[in-house]
Amino acid sequence: MYIEITKKGFSRVNQVDFSEVKILRNKKWDGDWWVVIYDLPRKYNPDKNRLRKILVRSGFVKVQESVYVYPFKCVDEVDRILDHSGISHYVLIMESKVIRNEELLIKKFVDSKVLSPCDLK
Repeated sequence: MYIEITKKGFSRVNQVDFSEVKILRNKKWDGDWWVVIYDLPRKYNPDKNRLRKILVRSGFVKVQESVYVYPFKCVDEVDRILDHSGISHYVLIMESKVIRNEELLIKKFVDSKVLSPCDLK
């Protein structure tokens, strides 16, 4: 007796449960900003919603529709999520040294406890 997994079953076995995925912060903020921008076709709405939920759960701040900012390097973590979802070519990740009016972002990150006062010294 043996068990054979169908193609559909194999794809289900390989699916990752993203409901608890969270991007963790680095130990110390270096003053750089990481910006995630995406524009996905409608057929990828479930993947877009999943990505958005992970970003929000991880403490990213939404600055515009489909534009999120985070104070810690997150390229590897976001890339793993994107590669698994197959949407990486619809997403940009940028590092920025300066964001105008960044004090507003800093306040949001401190209020949400993503940044601590010791990160700002």
